[in-house]
Amino acid sequence: IQRPLDANLAEKSAVRAVEILQGFAESPEVSEGVQADLALCYSNLAAIQAADERTVDAIDSYHSAIELRESLLLKSPEVVQYRSELAASLNNLALLEIATEDIASAVESFRYANHLFAALMADFPDQVAYASGWAALLNNQALALARIDRHEDAVAAYEQAVEVQQRVSAQLQPSEAARQT
Repeated sequence: IQRPLDANLAEKSAVRAVEILQGFAESPEVSEGVQADLALCYSNLAAIQAADERTVDAIDSYHSAIELRESLLLKSPEVVQYRSELAASLNNLALLEIATEDIASAVESFRYANHLFAALMADFPDQVAYASGWAALLNNQALALARIDRHEDAVAAYEQAVEVQQRVSAQLQPSEAARQT
């Protein structure tokens, strides 16, 4: 709510939230909820920093969010939300890495996010949100690859994005049998 009105205030609020939660997170008995909230605050801070074109700061904040989300995933691999949020953070990080021309890191971030989304789709093939998120990631990856003149790789990513998006579309369309009744 604050960002469109006052980016400076939004950033101060995000930094303060990180500071508060970081204090709790340092406790040996920290809950997963506190760690998840801290990861979300780091992601929010990164988005604010990226919008302000402070890419290096945003990358650092995404790294903090990713580190927390990986830790949460290791502790509780059955919590699906940890996988999807980690994939989203990796996608956002990869876009910033492309912007700073850290191509090797971006390729790795996209690869890891692709792996997570593919696993989510394998485990939950009927979840449109995961398929849609994966298609968006693939589209972002294709745009980034095209930007660095890796056109063949970009085309492959676009084709995979279209395939995933067609799967989403098919899931959202009423079945032929249902339309005939």
